[in-house]
Amino acid sequence: MQPEWNNSGQKNFLMTRTLCLACQLWAPDVLCDNCLNEFYVTYSRCTICALPLMAQLAGHCDCTDWKHRPNKSHALLNYSYPWNQLISQFKYQRNVNLAPFFSRLLMQNNSIKAQLEQADFVLPVPLSKKRIQQRGYNQSFELAKKMAPQKSYPDIILRTHHVAAQATLNREQRLKNLTHVFQLDPFKTRLIKQKKIVLVDDVLTTGATIQAMCATLQNADVAEISVVVLARTLTIQQETLLSLVAIK
Repeated sequence: MQPEWNNSGQKNFLMTRTLCLACQLWAPDVLCDNCLNEFYVTYSRCTICALPLMAQLAGHCDCTDWKHRPNKSHALLNYSYPWNQLISQFKYQRNVNLAPFFSRLLMQNNSIKAQLEQADFVLPVPLSKKRIQQRGYNQSFELAKKMAPQKSYPDIILRTHHVAAQATLNREQRLKNLTHVFQLDPFKTRLIKQKKIVLVDDVLTTGATIQAMCATLQNADVAEISVVVLARTLTIQQETLLSLVAIK
């Protein structure tokens, strides 16, 4: 059984940095060593959509019908407990203090670290001005600037208008929702021509955002597009399959 999430423990952590946000025991970081060892599980993943390869047995790979693909994608985690709750705090509850923790985990992954080192530009998925006002910051930029401060630019690719939150939409609606949403700053487009780009986001779900951004960047004649995300969502069927494999 998953430990209960304790709001008072979250507050104490921000004040003293001593309680694990999952089990509420003493910890030197956001999670204690026991919880980190239990919940930090790595998988071999599809190089395009970052779906765990074992989960593909539950159906075709998500990127089979993607019209605009990155050259490579990396996801550190699956969007499951306790990561989903931690990311929710980071994204919706203004807990920007989680950015250094997530960034350290990402940079401990050799493939992600190498991808960022090879990049010419690291671009966070942009938010609309209204969304930034609601949340207080762009969580993707917070990750990007911690991992690659000299290469991170939040204003090369822009979100031209505010749309419904992707989390409230199904796959088809997400794709339609992002049509013509992203645009390159016309004064900076020449900077990224034939350059290696890494896109940074917190969660990859249907890939609608990534496809839309890839379409915009490919029109600018970049040399390569890679994606780094903190977590990858799975369907219930995919999660069940992975849990059964883990039991075996």
